[in-house]
Order: sequence, then structure tokens, then C-alpha cells
Amino acid sequence: MKDLGLQRACHFGWSNTYVFTKAMGEMLLGHLGRDLPVVIIRPSIITSTINDPVPGWTEGLARTIDAIVVGYKNQMIPCFVADDDAFINAIPGDIVINAMMVAMAIHWDERALKIYNASSSLQNPLQASVKFDSIYSYFRINPRTRADGRNIRNKRMLMFKNFGYFRAYMILRYKVPLGLLHAVDKLSCGPFHNFDDTNLRKLSMAMATSCQNDDASLFLLDTTCIDWRSYLVNIHIPAALKCATAS
Repeated sequence: MKDLGLQRACHFGWSNTYVFTKAMGEMLLGHLGRDLPVVIIRPSIITSTINDPVPGWTEGLARTIDAIVVGYKNQMIPCFVADDDAFINAIPGDIVINAMMVAMAIHWDERALKIYNASSSLQNPLQASVKFDSIYSYFRINPRTRADGRNIRNKRMLMFKNFGYFRAYMILRYKVPLGLLHAVDKLSCGPFHNFDDTNLRKLSMAMATSCQNDDASLFLLDTTCIDWRSYLVNIHIPAALKCATAS
């Protein structure tokens, strides 16, 4: 159903099923609600509230702007593709709610279809450069701290205006070094491929010599005794399926 939905959405000119079903809903309202007071609110990217109930109120993380903020905080986004002059169409959540309530109060007795685009792109557009500079400025003023109390300075994200520059950076910064490491790994018979469990084996032997046989059998450390096929078929796969069913 997921694949079929995406196929149908693209067939009718929509990029994904999310916007496709929204358009279907609006068309249904337009067809069946001709004799009713109908108001459609189309919000852009909704951010945290600016005033009500308190500044900054939100529930959960949006997959757009908020994901970038959290990713940058954890230094998981070293670079990003965005034109500094491009606009991010965002609007605080309480403005969207205000638009809904005011529109209902104004049009409750009008038998007509009213459409409101709750956005900021025309009156006060948010430039991409402002967004990313604001993220950098916030963490410069409010840096993360280590356990010893020292500040962690976040690096500024590298911005690329097009995917050509981005791909070139990814090749030079990551693909070439990883390719070289892979070649060295093959020539050296794989020293980088596996975790070295030497210390675990030493710990197993130390336990065997210092504990009684009954005590040593309680703490399994010897991975050579694992029959992977039996473990997967009889233990792990049933456990994973049970966990998936419970969740």
C-alpha cells in the first residue's frame, strides 16, 4: 500500500502521499461542502510558539528545522546543502492556531469556501542563512559542557549551494579516505575489520582459574561455544519477533 500510494501520488503530480492526501481532502471538501461554511488552513513548517501559551511551547520534534538543530547540537551534521539566499517557509504554532480560531469566528455563518495559507514567506520570509547563523550563535552563547565542566565548542556547518559541490566534498572528505583504509585493510589481512577480543579471552581464562567450576559456569564469556545457527533459530529470532509483537 505504501508503494502504491507513492506511485499514485507521483502519477497525479504530487511529490509524496502526504501532500497528495491533503489535496484529496481539500477537493472532497470543495465538492461536498458547497452549502457549508468551510475554512481550510494551510500551514507551512510549524515551529514552537512565539507567545501563547508560553514562548517556545512545542510537543515533540519536527522532522525539518528541529532535526537540524538537534543534529548540529550533537555535531552529527558537518555540512548541509542550502542556498544562503533561499527562504524557509516557517510559522510559529500559536499563529496557526490563532488563524484557525479567528477564521472560524469570522466565517461560521458564511456558506463559502475560504482558504488561508498560514505562512511567512511573503511578509517576513526566513532566510536560510539567518536560520543557520542563529543555530551557530545559540550554541556559541550556550555551549555544551563536558563532565569536568569545560565547554565544548561546536564547529560551524559547511554550506553548499548545490549538490555538485556537496558530492565533491563527500568524495574528498570521506570516500577517498575510506577507500584507502579499505585497501590497507585488505592488504594487511583485515586488521581494521574485526573487534579484537583478546582481553575478553584473558578475562575468561582468569575467571576459570580463580573460580570454582560451578561459579565459572554461571558467567558465560567464551564466544566459541556459540552455535550461531541454533542460537538464531531457537533463541534470538523468536525473542525479536516477540518483542516486535509486544511493541
